[in-house]
Amino acid sequence: MFQQKIKIMVAKEINQFIQIVNGNFPPFEASDILNELIRSRINYHKIQMLKMWEGNHHFDSKEWNKEIENMMMEKTQALALIAKAKEEGLKVEIVGNIEVRLS
Repeated sequence: MFQQKIKIMVAKEINQFIQIVNGNFPPFEASDILNELIRSRINYHKIQMLKMWEGNHHFDSKEWNKEIENMMMEKTQALALIAKAKEEGLKVEIVGNIEVRLS
């Protein structure tokens, strides 16, 4: 039986761009979009924290809590900006891209 060895090389320069959202939205839609994106990010961190806690009930969660607190502040700032857009009758442009790199 003949076996062929295949070499797989991964270049670190390979990038992938994922466009999550891109557009102009009325304030109520922008609020829904941002709330959902930030909520998802916060929930991810909470789940990761819970997994850490399950493995070690004495782990230090200060950094995790700080990250969640920062995201809550970002949410508050975003909602204030959206409220201003609503007051002024403006739309909200949201551009959300993710860049994935191998390292």
